Amino acid sequence: GAIVVACELLAENRAALKTSPSGAPMLVTEPDFMKATLPRSFDAVVMNPPFDFEIEHVQKAYTHLRQGGRLALQFGAGHDAGRGL
Repeated sequence: GAIVVACELLAENRAALKTSPSGAPMLVTEPDFMKATLPRSFDAVVMNPPFDFEIEHVQKAYTHLRQGGRLALQFGAGHDAGRGL
């Protein structure tokens, strides 16, 4: 089964993430994704990076993907989404 790992800055969102809607085990790590030491590579990364640091977050997420892994993300509307990728 899946293990879901989450990084979330806002305390109220972290509290909500303690339980996965699917029932999968949920591990909430370091709140700041850019400071998180993630000990594994992932089959998939799903993220909504902060608007001011989109590219940096996407680049770091990419380093945590297994070969053939999937990266799904949402960029902010009206932003120069995808610049530098």
